[in-house]
Amino acid sequence: MVDIESRLKELVEDNATVTSLYGGFEIVVNNPSKLKWHKIFSLLLELPHEAWVTRKDEKLVIVSKPPSV
Repeated sequence: MVDIESRLKELVEDNATVTSLYGGFEIVVNNPSKLKWHKIFSLLLELPHEAWVTRKDEKLVIVSKPPSV
């Protein structure tokens, strides 16, 4: 089985930080122009996770979680 957190960290490289959060992930974007947005969202939605983009401390943040029952 693939470790999703490790896969996300590979995808973001040094352009964001990945943290486990509530059964999903928080991805804080440091360099939006170099982030592989498509690959990150594709991976999260394949899990399947719900995903949101918000702003926190002037940075874009992707938050995901498993779907609600």
